[in-house]
Amino acid sequence: MALPSSGPLSLTDIQTEWGGSDPISLAEYYAGGAYVPAGTTGTYGPVPSSGQISVQNFYGTANRIVATGGVITTADGYRYHVFNSSGNFTVTSCPAGATGQVFLVGGGGGGGAKRGGGGGGGGVSLTTGNISVGTIPIIIGAGGAGSPNQTSYAGSGGQTTLSGTGIQVGGGGGAGQWGDSPNRNGLPFNGNGAGGGNVGATPSSAGTGSNNGYPGGTYGTGDGGGGGGGGAGEAGGNFDEGTTIGGKGGNGSIIGSSAASVTGTGQRVAFLYYFGGGGGGGSRWNVAGGAGGYGGGASNNTQSPYNGDNATANIGGGGGGASDNAGYYGGNGGSGIMIIWYPYA
Repeated sequence: MALPSSGPLSLTDIQTEWGGSDPISLAEYYAGGAYVPAGTTGTYGPVPSSGQISVQNFYGTANRIVATGGVITTADGYRYHVFNSSGNFTVTSCPAGATGQVFLVGGGGGGGAKRGGGGGGGGVSLTTGNISVGTIPIIIGAGGAGSPNQTSYAGSGGQTTLSGTGIQVGGGGGAGQWGDSPNRNGLPFNGNGAGGGNVGATPSSAGTGSNNGYPGGTYGTGDGGGGGGGGAGEAGGNFDEGTTIGGKGGNGSIIGSSAASVTGTGQRVAFLYYFGGGGGGGSRWNVAGGAGGYGGGASNNTQSPYNGDNATANIGGGGGGASDNAGYYGGNGGSGIMIIWYPYA
């Protein structure tokens, strides 16, 4: 609990917050010493590491993580930093050995045009990491662009990265329709593959998932349609020969549910929160395509023109594949997100 920013403050108060032994001496509490981390800052600026030190230096200090960056929410003894766009996570004060949780979602891949596959959902990961004083750049992956026509390829989603820490997650693959898309495979790490597309003569193969990512669904035989994009929780569905409907996008991952329920992020389904859903594949005829997977995966318009829908931002879903018309285009993938949280008593 933070010390007051004004009013009475005693040596005992400082000892209660920072620890130490009796008899109490301010010399124990230099920043960078045994009890107070280097870089600790209070109401009147940094706690000195040498030289003159006084009780005033400890107003507003706290033996907890003090950080800025993103949209901040404090609840149930934790502080959450939500990054919907790139920025900096800056820690100005931090107890020794402090740790936090890091949840990352990559950008979703774009959907294919005419009978195109759905875009792959962005990769998802949840890790525990050490927190220390300093600034770390945050890079949020963009969603991939949907294919504008049947001979073009959709873009892969961008990677979301906690720069300089080795913590990153890959974007989803972009779907093709006319020949194999060079972007169809999920990016490292944990990226999910796009669904395959088909107009009969030159079909495109489904993309593979990277590392722990899931593959996209396959196109139909002959004059078929598009498979669903792989989600962060399961593979994309195959094109349905019987109904001629595009494959369903694979559902995303729920591993970020605890943070999402507090911060209002992700796609809520019942009591769970999904990220990284695959986009639905386009159908053979001019009808609605396959459903997008839970976690922001997009489908396509339910009436003409049957273009692929764009995925929602900051959930990492894949864009929807378009149904049967040379002028129909694929939907864009959704951008990623990062959430960092840690104890904040």
